[in-house]
Amino acid sequence: MAAFSKKADITIPTPPETGEKWGWEPHETVTVKGQFTVGDMEAVSTTTMDAETGAPNVSLSSVKMLYAMIKEWNLTDDNHNVAALSEQTIAQLPMNYVTPVLDVIDEVSKQGAVANPLASSPSANAPSSAS
Repeated sequence: MAAFSKKADITIPTPPETGEKWGWEPHETVTVKGQFTVGDMEAVSTTTMDAETGAPNVSLSSVKMLYAMIKEWNLTDDNHNVAALSEQTIAQLPMNYVTPVLDVIDEVSKQGAVANPLASSPSANAPSSAS
């Protein structure tokens, strides 16, 4: 697949009965982007420097992750009004809504991931056992 190929979005729950098991209303759905990009990673992470070691510390925001990855939703209030998709409303979501969506995002972020080929190769500076 080419680098800039479009991946299909993912709508959950499928089937609707799964959402009812999660405690969602039967009409409620969330559509997540089908691809996690470098831009998404930048949007959700914050890097600070450790004062003692100078090492970078990277932290991720769940709210920003959800906001970056959710394309649309049909999550409603008690009057069946669809809530606006914003960081403020995401921050108010109960965990029975957050967990299934984060699980899908986790799967999307792992698609096509490859291990670092340099991590398993012997270092060019390592001494050879054939001395």
